[in-house]
Amino acid sequence: MLLNTSADWSMGEINIRPDWINHFWSPDIIIHDLIKFEKPEVMNQVAAFEIRSDHSLYYKVRSDITIVCKGLLFMRYPMDTHSCLFKLSSYGYGDKEMQLSGKFSYDHKNQRTLSFSIQMRDLRPELQVWQGSSSNYSVYGIEIILSRHLIPFMLSVYLPTAMFVIMSWVSFFIPPDIIQARIVLLLTLCLVLINMFNTTRASIPVASSVTALEIWFLACIFLVFLTLIQYAIILKTSNRRKKKIGEEKKDKTHNNDTNHIQVDRSQAVNIIPMQPNSNCNNSTGSHEKQDDYKPKDYSQVLDARSRFLFPALFTLFNITYWGYFTVMAIYDSP
Repeated sequence: MLLNTSADWSMGEINIRPDWINHFWSPDIIIHDLIKFEKPEVMNQVAAFEIRSDHSLYYKVRSDITIVCKGLLFMRYPMDTHSCLFKLSSYGYGDKEMQLSGKFSYDHKNQRTLSFSIQMRDLRPELQVWQGSSSNYSVYGIEIILSRHLIPFMLSVYLPTAMFVIMSWVSFFIPPDIIQARIVLLLTLCLVLINMFNTTRASIPVASSVTALEIWFLACIFLVFLTLIQYAIILKTSNRRKKKIGEEKKDKTHNNDTNHIQVDRSQAVNIIPMQPNSNCNNSTGSHEKQDDYKPKDYSQVLDARSRFLFPALFTLFNITYWGYFTVMAIYDSP
């Protein structure tokens, strides 16, 4: 290419019309995993074409590119991190005929608000060559690291559901006789958690397995439901106790009536004087003890133990949950 030395090369370059690119050789660049490529226009194409004094050509164009990010796994959602590759290569020239290289810049200040934090870096060496059916091709591109922000989920999901689980423990301090208060509290919490689970699940990305957020919801629902089962056991135990006390009172009343009849008959026939320090006193005392006997109330014992057992279960689940997914985030970080 011959340059016109009489032109003004003080800036080291001369701008010409962008459509003149058609008069020069241009590489057959393809974008891997491309969905849509658009070049916005106002009056003309938003592009620039420069001829530089070192005989190189510089062509730039404003474009909107949509690509597919393959192999995204959402098992750790919403603590997931993904790697998305933006790759350029030649369609017909092998790596021995054409080498692609370049540089990029990324301004965080101009980035619109997203649910991810974004980092960009050069492709790893093993990704800079694409193996085709007939030859290898030079590849240039960038690797985009997407790390989802966890704070919005902490405020909208994790914290409220944890508070609902803690609120269910209030039922352990409500007397078992106040049935309506405990039933209404536990059923309301259980229904609210199920409703939140169904609403949140509609926005969860499609995954091949259960996600971390679904595990959290299921555990919270299970703990509240377990509290409801605990109260059902208390009601069953209390009903058995009341039934047993009623039967003992009925038997006691029947025995007293029988003793009165026997005493009346003995007075009519014969009176037997009682000796002091006889075994009758002991038998009377034993009857009094049997009359005062009541079945043990296990409801208070079960509530007292549940006040420590359920918080311990929830604490153990939190340690396992956050520890496991934190380790996974470190191990699977791209």
